[in-house]
Amino acid sequence: MMRSLELLEKIKLRDLLNQEITASQEQKLDPAVECFQQGWDDAMNGRTHPISELWDGIEVAEVRRIIEKT
Repeated sequence: MMRSLELLEKIKLRDLLNQEITASQEQKLDPAVECFQQGWDDAMNGRTHPISELWDGIEVAEVRRIIEKT
């Protein structure tokens, strides 16, 4: 059974996500036009995943494991 995260776990998760956001903002990104063109090409050529699979495999236990590593 899946349960919601406790307050301390939520705080740790927030801090971890903030670290990831900060790190990703420091990465050099490809120009938006190139990213859009690649995404459009992927979509037009069937290189996609159903939206129903978006959260497959994501569970509270996995989030907790990631939090504990920090």
